[in-house]
Amino acid sequence: MKARTLTLVAAIGALAALPVAADADSPRDRATGGGQVILDPNDPPTSGAFDTIAFTAQREKGATDGSGLADGQVQVNRRTTNALKFHGIVECLIVIGGKSEGRAYISGVDRRNGEPFELYVNDGGAATSERGADQMLVWYGPETEDNEPDQQVPGQFTPPQEDEYCGIEEDPSSKREIPLVARGNTQVYDANPSSPSSARGAKSTSTSTKSLSLAGVLR
Repeated sequence: MKARTLTLVAAIGALAALPVAADADSPRDRATGGGQVILDPNDPPTSGAFDTIAFTAQREKGATDGSGLADGQVQVNRRTTNALKFHGIVECLIVIGGKSEGRAYISGVDRRNGEPFELYVNDGGAATSERGADQMLVWYGPETEDNEPDQQVPGQFTPPQEDEYCGIEEDPSSKREIPLVARGNTQVYDANPSSPSSARGAKSTSTSTKSLSLAGVLR
């Protein structure tokens, strides 16, 4: 098995062992998965594995869709000139879509220093339909401030206000290309797909103001 595959398997395996891992029979919204991506095609890893992301997020027990409250963890390892590696704690999850496909908006903080992160996930579906369709992208630190509604791309919102979920604008691809998962899989489950979440604008509860000068790290 190649080194890059071993790295991904280890990361996903570590998250799968966590108590917040999604229950197959859970009536709560959830998003799980991981994979290898090239977060910045202009600055790809020069050797070894691609950038890797592994995550698990689930609506807090008893929390409503409108609250966005969630538990989970995220591990990111960016292998490039501006390397970045962190273990994040999930605080917010909003899912939009059906029971076997859809989008997940996830945010929280780095457990080491309280820096905010945001994760956008697109589940392409099941079986052959998801091949080449799963997507993931991460924002970290000061980058999360740039990921705000810009009203540039029409979506499921009522002008002039564009929706945002867990601090992530409704259509983040209007500012940055969302990379495809090269290896791996994402799964998004909306427990109540007939009733879109109303947790617009929900953000991480972090009050950290520390700047790590990481603007552009994931660009």
